[in-house]
Amino acid sequence: MTDYLLKPVDRVELSQTIEKLKKRLQPGPAIARPAEGEQRVHTTVVGKETSEGEERHIIRKVKDIIAQRLDQDISLQYLADQVHLNHRYLSAMFKTETGQNLSDYVTQCRMDKAKTLLRTTQLKIQDISRLCGYPNSKYFMSVFKQAAGFTPSEYRDRSGEDQVR
Repeated sequence: MTDYLLKPVDRVELSQTIEKLKKRLQPGPAIARPAEGEQRVHTTVVGKETSEGEERHIIRKVKDIIAQRLDQDISLQYLADQVHLNHRYLSAMFKTETGQNLSDYVTQCRMDKAKTLLRTTQLKIQDISRLCGYPNSKYFMSVFKQAAGFTPSEYRDRSGEDQVR
């Protein structure tokens, strides 16, 4: 159940809502581990419960959003807004479910896209940079070299050599 207040906020109503929230957030009896076959349940700060299946669904949705927006700015806050979660909670959930930080995942996806474009097109490096969400091509080249071990041009040359052989 979710409580909400409409503006202008009545002080009495606000006080009552805060008291209800405090009661909901008070720790109850110790929670036992789920028996075999039962679903694990996580509770967020706002009292919304999510099961492991729901968490996987949320992570899949976040990954889909990232894949569709690789050429745009992708902030943690934007992603959290899209799945209606607190950004800190989403970040922790993503790390728990995937073992990878969300920002590292975004960078990995962008680098994978860059590698594909470098192997399969003759686009200029600055165009590939923009298509992968890096408006600054110098920064893109720096991130790419750190991730791949080669500059984008070197990577393209090596990929071309591998295809010739």
